Amino acid sequence: MSIAASFARFVTAVLFLIGLASFVTTAHAADKTSKSSVVIQISENNPAIWGLALNNAENIQEALVKENVNIEIVAYGPGINMLKFDSEAAPRLKKASADGVALIAWALP
Repeated sequence: MSIAASFARFVTAVLFLIGLASFVTTAHAADKTSKSSVVIQISENNPAIWGLALNNAENIQEALVKENVNIEIVAYGPGINMLKFDSEAAPRLKKASADGVALIAWALP
């Protein structure tokens, strides 16, 4: 192999590595600016489970900084009782909603 061919292969490899490094840097920067999303399901009529779900939502917001994460609590079936105005979880749901947690009742037609 000639010196010119070796040099051309070397330049090609360097350009490839520079392109790869810039791609990885761009992807990493995009990860830091995008929000994470979490969905927590509630399908049981159990206040203890409701409390765990709300604790998890608070802990996730604390760990990831609430402005960096979208959290939805989706209740369906017997779990819809959690979202009633007179449920044991009502005061905590009000706070969670104020903190940006989306509360969704899912009912099948």
